[in-house]
Amino acid sequence: INAVWFRIDANIKIDGWCDDASWQTLTGKVPRRWLSTNHLMGEGYWVWLIPLATGSTSIGIVADPRIHPLQELNSFDKSMAWLKRHEPQCAESIQLHRQKMQDFLAIKKMSRGSRQVFSVDRWGLVGEAAAFLDPFYSPGSDFIAIGNMMVGKLIEEDLAGRPIGQLAPTLQSVFLTLFQNNLLTYRDQYPLFGNPRIMAFKFVWDYAVYWGFPALLYFNEKLTDVGFIQSLARGIEQIRDMNGKMQEFFRDWYEVDPYVNAVPAFVNQNEIEIMTRLNAELRERLDDEALRARFNDNVELIRDLMLEITQRVQQSQPQIKSEVSTQPAGSHRLDHIFEVLNM
Repeated sequence: INAVWFRIDANIKIDGWCDDASWQTLTGKVPRRWLSTNHLMGEGYWVWLIPLATGSTSIGIVADPRIHPLQELNSFDKSMAWLKRHEPQCAESIQLHRQKMQDFLAIKKMSRGSRQVFSVDRWGLVGEAAAFLDPFYSPGSDFIAIGNMMVGKLIEEDLAGRPIGQLAPTLQSVFLTLFQNNLLTYRDQYPLFGNPRIMAFKFVWDYAVYWGFPALLYFNEKLTDVGFIQSLARGIEQIRDMNGKMQEFFRDWYEVDPYVNAVPAFVNQNEIEIMTRLNAELRERLDDEALRARFNDNVELIRDLMLEITQRVQQSQPQIKSEVSTQPAGSHRLDHIFEVLNM
């Protein structure tokens, strides 16, 4: 995946792009969408709009080169021409402040992994020096936090006079396994970004896997507890298997239904119980027994979510082939999305 980004010394306020009163109030009484990071998405790409504390706006274009070659984006003028074709409202807003462009950068093949990140010889790689997946969902921040936690554990053990000969490669294995598992979220998924129906469900799925597994263990400070992680090995492997199957299911769905002339819709994530619950549970601090039980419950919840999405989508798209189990799905957790998207 390639990316370009630049800063404009101005506030680009997405709220002004539409004067429809009902749209203005969907996110609250006072329109303040521009204060968040906003994503504009299409087949093979997404564009970010990020307000900065300096008063500038960061604009980035991240794209699959098989659909949008870097040669179409690798200068400010080219990026503006590309935005005019694919995101004309965005281009128009930037054009008003074109003379305030502050800097520009293009990067090719941004995703990077490592064969080794921690060493028994007392060195470690953290941050983007260790690994970088993709800016979508901002996983770089997660792996900075995870890497720093693991290096901190190694330093702590070494200073206490305890050997790190086994710990260093074990934590490295955990780190790289998390990286490879997360890679499934992005690999060959950029074409789907132009399909609002598929992405509405992919967002929920990706968040459920993230909050239900790595985030849960991180906030309970268990990603450096080797024995505890090993006790969850079966469930972790099940989540990885389900995630692989679901990401493939989303691709298969796209092959069957690549372009959806969907009725404009607003999916309120606060009305999706599974999302609000999993996020809220990250605030709880659990002992080992309770945490293990919560993780196992999340494995089953993720399985139930997989079955509900695949089986309900296949009712309207029976030509989609799926390796997912045919056991009946549980409670209807996603009624809100299916209703909003008329599915």
